[in-house]
Amino acid sequence: MNVIPLPTPPARRFVPAADRLATRTGVTIVLHRLHNLSRWAVTGLGLDGQPATLTGPVPGAPVNPNNPELAAQITAAVSVLSEPGQTVFASDHDCARLLREHTDLMVSDLSAPAGAVAAGSEAIRRLDRRIIANLTLACDASRATGGAVNGVGWVLAYSTGAEPALGSGHTLSPKGGILAGELSAIRKGLAATIRLHPSLADGAGSIRVITDSQDALALIARLQQGQPHSAVSGDANTEARRIVEMTGRMRIRFDWVRGHNGNTLNEFADRLAVLGRRNHEMGVDEVTTARMVAGIRREARECLTRPVTAVEPVAA
Repeated sequence: MNVIPLPTPPARRFVPAADRLATRTGVTIVLHRLHNLSRWAVTGLGLDGQPATLTGPVPGAPVNPNNPELAAQITAAVSVLSEPGQTVFASDHDCARLLREHTDLMVSDLSAPAGAVAAGSEAIRRLDRRIIANLTLACDASRATGGAVNGVGWVLAYSTGAEPALGSGHTLSPKGGILAGELSAIRKGLAATIRLHPSLADGAGSIRVITDSQDALALIARLQQGQPHSAVSGDANTEARRIVEMTGRMRIRFDWVRGHNGNTLNEFADRLAVLGRRNHEMGVDEVTTARMVAGIRREARECLTRPVTAVEPVAA
């Protein structure tokens, strides 16, 4: 008589994947990082047992921390909203990798609960609206006498003390003169700022653009009022029209500042514009140019960055 083997009972009860997903509990972390700014949200249960969300950077903490510093900020928030050993969900792979490499948190392999991710993302959007309030964008251009190259530079400063963003480059305008360069600097600076903070284009936050070119401001103002300026070169008119189009829904103000008169942002923008023009004219390679821009970025960071004070945690 043959004995039919019986299957061994599973070591633990089988739970369908759909049930596991539906019953996920724990803390969810959402992380948004830019090259100059990090924002995060931790969603869990507060002391009263109700859903709560904490966001960062917190007052006094670095706004663009390295990975260990960022992980420490998030771990501190997790400890407020969870019990030791509670499961932690990460919003994406990069967030999960950061937490596994730099914390002792129990990071789940399961995807984060959609509702918690949505709550964290919304908290970060509210935080962003405070971060992008009262931005200042300084723009400048540089052109050699008789030249056709306009160097352009821009610096974006945050009222919260976050690390500034900046850029350097050049444009070719044989007939547009320095005016086309000044307007190109404003356009490029605004475009880069909108890429960093897209909600600005829809009217969130506010930004002040400063330039030492009264002619550039006058042309922008005329076009905003629907008064084309036929005496201005095509390049300058084109740049000004693009500025007016991209800023139509923005809360924006254009102001003049005297050049080379001690305005810190204007001085940094001027250095970046000169660098962009000279490096192009002398054929300096991109790697060397990037290193030179990085040097100015370090100086701007030391001069303009301070511990965040105006952005408070968001509890929901």
